[in-house]
Amino acid sequence: MPIHSFGDYPMTWRPDRTSLHSPLYRTLAVRLERDILSGRLPPHTKLPPQRELADFLDLNLSTVIRAFRLCTDKRLIYAVMGCGTFVSPNAAFLYPPCPLIAANK
Repeated sequence: MPIHSFGDYPMTWRPDRTSLHSPLYRTLAVRLERDILSGRLPPHTKLPPQRELADFLDLNLSTVIRAFRLCTDKRLIYAVMGCGTFVSPNAAFLYPPCPLIAANK
């Protein structure tokens, strides 16, 4: 159970915890990838801090770090030290449109 209440807390990305399954870091990364490639998260969108996202989802911080790392390796997101993590400007152009993503809109 999360320590903090996030009901009115402004977060740019709020994945549904119930849609995650084992391994959690991979499904979280897939969810982030889908939201980026579908256009739900436009380029340069600042993502929630990893600690806040972990608390929001009631996950271990290392799970969120691993998920973000997978997306960073795919060049979908980038981090700026001291500023945060952002959606890459060319993320939508790196991968061709996936029919599964379009179907899940």
